Amino acid sequence: MKNNKLHKLDWILLGGMGLIGLIGVLLDLVIIRKINFPIYSIESIYASYALWIILLIYSFFKNKGNQDKPKLVRWFVGFALPYFHCVFIVAGFAIVILFMKLFNL
Repeated sequence: MKNNKLHKLDWILLGGMGLIGLIGVLLDLVIIRKINFPIYSIESIYASYALWIILLIYSFFKNKGNQDKPKLVRWFVGFALPYFHCVFIVAGFAIVILFMKLFNL
């Protein structure tokens, strides 16, 4: 029987990218207070790449001969990482704008 669960490193990658995207959006909307050009949201992709590289190196040494390897922490995911990050950025913008309107900030 095949195990379709995500590995712990996959959850760390997704949660970390979501947190990095949300922090970038918060910096753009709360500190700068304009949506014209989201500087921190765009630059937070570098932090996502750094997280991915750290997890990739850790996964390489930790799961060398192991059968249970992560599905998202692989070398070829680096090509799709900006698209994953954009999804978190759009969701972050929706959440932060909703909270800003809710609390009249």
